[in-house]
Amino acid sequence: MTDPDDSSEDGRQEALRVRLRFERLLAAGVAISTEHAIDAVLQQVVQSACHVVGARYAAIGVIGDDRRTLVRFETAGIAAAEHERIGPVPTGQGLLGVLIREARPIRIPSISADARRHGFPPDHPPMESFLGVPILGPAVNRSGASF
Repeated sequence: MTDPDDSSEDGRQEALRVRLRFERLLAAGVAISTEHAIDAVLQQVVQSACHVVGARYAAIGVIGDDRRTLVRFETAGIAAAEHERIGPVPTGQGLLGVLIREARPIRIPSISADARRHGFPPDHPPMESFLGVPILGPAVNRSGASF
């Protein structure tokens, strides 16, 4: 038999979780709106995305005029020394290429089990899952993507 107090407590916990996530999202919007330089905006977006979804790492890429490659790539959760070991920024291959071409959200619970996973350099930090979301701009079909 189920205790009615258990479901009530579950409901309160879920409401609190949703409220906290909404507060993080609101704070992210405020923080982003205070920036004016594109580099600062991109960095704030990627840091906010990391915080809102509770990810260890996050990145945002800006797609070039060719609509196939990344011309900018900002990250959160990776120290400068790790960046140096990883090497050049991604060019839009593998899962990032799929996200660029298909321009739709991609959620992969286990990266290692996905056949489209390739192009990770040897010193890339370990990643178990992947969530990629295209960011569409009003003047063009595809402006960038958040990973």
